[in-house]
Amino acid sequence: MSTSAEWRHTKQDVLNRLFLSGLLSQDVVATPCSLLVLCCQTSAMPPKPPLTHFLCLPLVTSASRSQLLAPLQQFIADVTNPESEGSIVIPAKAVRPIGTLHLTLGVMSLQSPERVAAASTFLRGLDVREMLHEASKLGGTGPANVLEAAEGTEILPETKDDSQAESLDKVLPLTVTLSGLNPMHKPSSTSILYASPLDDTSRLYPFALALQQAFTNAEFLLQDDRDLHLHATIVNTIYAKDKKARTQGSGHGKNSKGSRKFDAQEMIAKYQGFEWAKDVHIERLNICEMGAKKTIENGKAVNEEYVEIASVPLP
Repeated sequence: MSTSAEWRHTKQDVLNRLFLSGLLSQDVVATPCSLLVLCCQTSAMPPKPPLTHFLCLPLVTSASRSQLLAPLQQFIADVTNPESEGSIVIPAKAVRPIGTLHLTLGVMSLQSPERVAAASTFLRGLDVREMLHEASKLGGTGPANVLEAAEGTEILPETKDDSQAESLDKVLPLTVTLSGLNPMHKPSSTSILYASPLDDTSRLYPFALALQQAFTNAEFLLQDDRDLHLHATIVNTIYAKDKKARTQGSGHGKNSKGSRKFDAQEMIAKYQGFEWAKDVHIERLNICEMGAKKTIENGKAVNEEYVEIASVPLP
């Protein structure tokens, strides 16, 4: 029979795996296991440490916030209104708050102040200007290829000649356009929809990959054998605690029996090529805590974002 300690480790291992599969939110992973009921007690898998932090490129700045606000409000009004023309209605809580939008590079388990401090020191010691400059020398990872990488297609970068690569003292700001609405799973049964980051300079993917590799080699990021999938989550039904997502033919409003996964084909088609924000300047690289925190004013949540532990500015 497993001991109490072994059981706790096993539950956290399951939580980690569910999160990496997109089936659990960061908020839930950060919740003590005692609050969750899991029906899998096994010692077959080696225990994994709890997820505490993540490395990311935030997408929300003072400039991009105003640009993102209108499209997100339009989207919420469209997909959460039972009277809308579409056959799919999802809970408003499933749409991620504007302050949480980011590109995840990897997840961490920093279980002591010393480990947090070490990761923060490592972050601040990176020469991100040089890394971004090196990324400019790589071709074959432009917008189309970023989408291919997200689908698991291997990318073999081609080196640009010196005339094409930017000089170190003239590194251009890294900007992306957030476009479309894509499913994390099958379009007919998904719980996550995301916008793709498109970069005309073809630097985003190799830059992100270099950052991920650096933190993995330094043993701060947990090992992940999957290809890096850069995406900005727009919808994740795991955050909708009322679980009233409606799918076609499954009832309406309070009588709906929808599961957390839904048929998003119609929604995806409608928002194909939709531009959420253009030329968003990625200003910094962050280490953040798992679990977005709400800002409450007069008893109402006015903002929600991840707590920044450490940050370095980008050119």
